[in-house]
Amino acid sequence: MTASDASEPVRPTQRNPLVTWLIPTLCFVAAPPLGNFLGQTAFRLAPSFAMVAGVLITLFTMQRMTAELNSVTGNKLVGWHYLIPVYGLYWAFSTLRNEVAAAKVKAGKPPARSGLAYLFLGLYAFSADLNDLTAPR
Repeated sequence: MTASDASEPVRPTQRNPLVTWLIPTLCFVAAPPLGNFLGQTAFRLAPSFAMVAGVLITLFTMQRMTAELNSVTGNKLVGWHYLIPVYGLYWAFSTLRNEVAAAKVKAGKPPARSGLAYLFLGLYAFSADLNDLTAPR
C-alpha cells in the first residue's frame, strides 16, 4: 500500500444487509442461553467472548460504513456513536438517517429507509441504503 492509496476516499461497497445485521445480532442473542447452558463448566467464559465479538463486529462494521458514507457526503461521522447506549439509538434514528437521505438525494437515488428501520434494524437499514448508493443509476 502506497501513501497515495491511504489518501483515497473509501467508496461504498456492496454488502449483504441481512448478514451485516444477523451476525452481530446472533452473537448478542445466543450468548445468554449459552451461558445458562454452560453454567460452571470450563467453557463458562464463552458467552462473554460472544458478546465482545458482537460488539467488535458492530463497531468495525459501523466504522467502515460511516467512512464510506463520509466519502460520499464529505462529513465526519464516526461509527462508535452507535454503541453509546441511549444516544446510539438517537444517532441512528436522526443523524445517521438524515446523512444517508442527503447522500441519496445528492446521488439521485430513492429516499432512505424509515427512521424506525434505523431505530430497530440499524445495521440492516444502513447497509441496504449504502447498497442503493453503489448501484448504477
